[in-house]
Amino acid sequence: MDTNKAKPALTIRRFADVLAVIPEILGFQPQESLVALVLRSGVVEATARIGFPALRDRSEFWLAAESMARIWRPFAPAHGFLVAYTEQENPWPTLRELAGKTAADPLWLAHVGRGRWRADGPEGPSGSYFPSATGPLGRPYRDSRAELAKTILPLDTERELAKMAAKQKAKLSRLPAQCWGGRLSALLAEYDPGAGLPAPKCAQAAVLVCHSPARDIAIAAIQHSSAARMGEFWGEVVRRAPQSLLPHPLGLLALAAWVDGNGALQMICVERAESLLGLDFHRLVSGYHERDPEIPALIGMNAWLNFNVVHPSAWDQIRQDACAGPPGKLRAG
Repeated sequence: MDTNKAKPALTIRRFADVLAVIPEILGFQPQESLVALVLRSGVVEATARIGFPALRDRSEFWLAAESMARIWRPFAPAHGFLVAYTEQENPWPTLRELAGKTAADPLWLAHVGRGRWRADGPEGPSGSYFPSATGPLGRPYRDSRAELAKTILPLDTERELAKMAAKQKAKLSRLPAQCWGGRLSALLAEYDPGAGLPAPKCAQAAVLVCHSPARDIAIAAIQHSSAARMGEFWGEVVRRAPQSLLPHPLGLLALAAWVDGNGALQMICVERAESLLGLDFHRLVSGYHERDPEIPALIGMNAWLNFNVVHPSAWDQIRQDACAGPPGKLRAG
């Protein structure tokens, strides 16, 4: 959430009101998910989603339990909601066991599945559940997390993307490296989300941010007031970048998404990077913490921010520290 904007105020009187707003906050309709809505003094501090563990799979359960403890820990004491979105027949034992990992008080539980919601337990209050196309906040959202993930898929074949990037790299090679930062600054300043970014300029931006000073300019350009616009810019670049150049644009898109309060898109970018790099999430977090040069700093930082449930309001200080440090040495902790 952008803490520099006025936070919308909602009156929550029943579980149906909570369920109506969750897809808008997440940006998609949850499926086979566990959603935590963390509150302090009636203010939403965090909304987090993880996969709901399969029955009888204790390894999935313990991963979910560790995640629940980690999500709620920074906000203690806190209260809120824990909602299981699953078609499982009886998720209540698992849901209650996971609720015990939160230390939240009070914590209201609900299950959504098979066209109904139910609160407090298998015999608790219930009602029908049919997601609406619009919610109380008036924010658009996707039908599923998979649909949100499709928004960062490539728009052309890998061969064509690599060919265009090579062409732009050849053009930029005729420009002194010290001018690359200025070229990227111009692209960012000229960007009009309504008009879009032509494919050659997308490829050019992907090449430019391989250069640390230019990448630092891109990081500095992500502010609370510009995060949504920067997210659209780097989203276009991600869809036009070949895999060899993708980690840095992915990291910038993830960072802009986080600053803008879109943790779901941030994690989708990190997961895409995991696949590209052949590394899992915990390896990215530990590698970033240990200053492992094999971990792209932006990707590692986004994994670290998510793992530690860092609120976007911390970005101003992180950004200030990053801009004051040596080029390419972005650190969050």
